[in-house]
Amino acid sequence: MNKLVSLVVLSALLTVIACRKPDSAPTASPPAASTPSATPGAPPPAGLPPSLAKLTPNELKWGISPTRNDKVTYQPGVIIMERGSDAVRAMASNGLTWTIDANAPGAKEIAIDKILFATGRVMGRVLAVDRTPTGLAVTLGPVEITEVIKDCDIKSDQPLDIGSALVYTAKDFPGASTTDEPEQTGFAPHVPMYFASYVPQAPDAPTMPGIGAPTELILNDFHVIPVCCGGLGITLAHDGQGVKMMASAVVELNQPSVHFALVIRNGTIYTAYVQLTGTAGFKVHFTAGTDAGIAGNIRQNFFIPIDATFPITGIAVPLSVVIRQTLRVETIFTAQTGTLEATGEYAFGGEFKAGKENGGAWRADGPTSVTTKQNLANTLDGISLGVNGLVFAYGAKIIVGIGAFGFVTGPYVGYNTVVGVNKASSMPGALPCRSGTLNTSMRFGVGYQIPQVVAKAINFFMHALGIKPINSEGGFEKEEPLINKTDYVPEGCKPKEGA
Repeated sequence: MNKLVSLVVLSALLTVIACRKPDSAPTASPPAASTPSATPGAPPPAGLPPSLAKLTPNELKWGISPTRNDKVTYQPGVIIMERGSDAVRAMASNGLTWTIDANAPGAKEIAIDKILFATGRVMGRVLAVDRTPTGLAVTLGPVEITEVIKDCDIKSDQPLDIGSALVYTAKDFPGASTTDEPEQTGFAPHVPMYFASYVPQAPDAPTMPGIGAPTELILNDFHVIPVCCGGLGITLAHDGQGVKMMASAVVELNQPSVHFALVIRNGTIYTAYVQLTGTAGFKVHFTAGTDAGIAGNIRQNFFIPIDATFPITGIAVPLSVVIRQTLRVETIFTAQTGTLEATGEYAFGGEFKAGKENGGAWRADGPTSVTTKQNLANTLDGISLGVNGLVFAYGAKIIVGIGAFGFVTGPYVGYNTVVGVNKASSMPGALPCRSGTLNTSMRFGVGYQIPQVVAKAINFFMHALGIKPINSEGGFEKEEPLINKTDYVPEGCKPKEGA
């Protein structure tokens, strides 16, 4: 007998996930953002991982300051704050506005349309400057890497110990969560978008990095729990009216490291590539149930406003390896009640490398074969009088660059996976067809890239403040497919060719 997943059991499972405290590394937390910056040269908090022990408390909070040196030439007019980490006072919870000491060296140069480079994270084009009792509230927008750097030749290898990352969260980042809404007449081929609600935040709201495992974040009524450690991934839990679900996706890693190179000559990129080693596979699991039929279906996009950051020390520019993640979930329940559950696990070898070298063409190298360890279609289970389905898309991007959240700019490589399942009706006499699809691709390039829906949300936020809009992209991006496979169970369910 097939295993049935009841809504009661699923709800209890989600409650456990939502209420549990996320794992965290046994380290001391940096001082709160609302307190004055620590004295330069003060010892960092005790118990830090070796990769972070050399950083000062302010470098941990805000990023490493840039320096003028003979290894890099910055573009004319860029404001280089060589003591920037000691000048930053706070970050707004929207991740766009930073408070800077008005008396700090270089602060008097800050003006709209100039590029500010205060630290490896506090970097961007100045969109607004407001004088407040605690300092200058500076709203920053995205820039291309060549708008900051004129000449450089940088290479580095960086191990990725996910449990030793500096984790920054902007819980009110505009567009972090967006929902597709069907038209009132039912499913439509083109569904309109609406944005998450926007609540004005105090510019000095305390928002501090953690060290180790990222903390749980609530976006609308979804619990977002980053996976740590041993891989990159997200667990998503939802206990809303009509639909309850839990879904997780993980890129499994085995002693991962990042190698990168960036060569810019007179503002032109000659070399920009990122290589991620230690990838071992991908695993996805989900459980979902509804008692509201079509009206309860979910179509939700997540641009996770969490940066897992690995500062790179000892190089000419204060670059960091930054991990960004995105999700999309769509449930397709066609009957009043129904449940779905499935697990898929896939192994692949090799590495992800993408970019260009010595002025050559942009190209990508990644795993082209996959070994199925657990078949989605074989594990797909549930019960419903209608046809049910679910689409779960996960993206992980490894960026080596400067900036924060959606505005990090530099060379990057990303791994995107779309998993789809479909289960036929459980009515007596119906053929019990099930299918599972795995589609993977690589995205790579240099600069910054923000999904259009997120850029629209940011510009909506900017418009409310009287700030000019930003562009959704700057630089270059390309996508190459890797794997596209669909499994059918039983075999007779596979469509005939040409049908």
